[in-house]
Amino acid sequence: LWPMARAAWVAGAPQAEFARRLGYRWVETGLYCADVEAYRCELPLCQRPRALLFTGRLIADKGVDLLVEAYRAYRLQVERPMELLVAGTGPLAGLIEGVEGLRPLGFVQPDALPAWMARCQALVLPSRDEHWGVVIHEAAAAGLPVLASEACMAATAFVRDGDSGYLYPPSVPALTDSLLRFHRLDDSARENMSRQSKDLALTWSPRQQAEAFEKLLQRMTQF
Repeated sequence: LWPMARAAWVAGAPQAEFARRLGYRWVETGLYCADVEAYRCELPLCQRPRALLFTGRLIADKGVDLLVEAYRAYRLQVERPMELLVAGTGPLAGLIEGVEGLRPLGFVQPDALPAWMARCQALVLPSRDEHWGVVIHEAAAAGLPVLASEACMAATAFVRDGDSGYLYPPSVPALTDSLLRFHRLDDSARENMSRQSKDLALTWSPRQQAEAFEKLLQRMTQF
C-alpha cells in the first residue's frame, strides 16, 4: 500500500485502528457522512405513523431473513404491532412477500428517503456484515431511534445502546427482543431516544467532513 498512499481517510474508529495497524501515521475519520440537513425532521415520534423502517439491499449480508423471522415473532407477542416498511430490492425479495404487517416499498430514490423516515418511529438494520452504513447516520438525523446489529460499524458513532436505540448480535432471538423492548417503551422514552439520536447525528456534518479532508491534505504537504 505504501507506494500508492501516504495517508488514510477512513469511515470511523474501527477502520482508523486498522489503518494505524497497517502503519499509517496520517489517519482521519469521517469518510462517509449523511446530508444531515436533508434528513432533519422535527416532527415528534408520537405524531408519526406507528411503523418501523428497513432500507437496504435485500441480501443475506443485510440480515433480511433475520428481519422477517424476528418481525413475525414480535407480532405474535404484542397487541397492535407496528408496521414494518421495507425499502429496497434484491435477490431475497421473495422473503418479504405476503408477510402480515410488512409493507414492501421497492426501490426508493435517495431524495425520497427522508420523507419515508419522517413516516416511521425507528430504523431497523440487522446486518450480518456492514462495513459502515450511512443510513444509520441519516436515520439519526431524522430523529429515529436505531435498532442496529453489532455488525453495523456506523453504530459505533451514531448509536448508544439503551439511550438512542438498541444494539444486538445479528440473530433472530436478539432482534426479536430489541423489537419487543422498543414496542414496550412509552412515548416519553421514545422521544428521549429520538433526541439523543439527533444529538449524535450532529456530531458529524458535511462541513466537518470537508474540514477533515483539508486537514489531512495539509498534513501531507508538510512532509
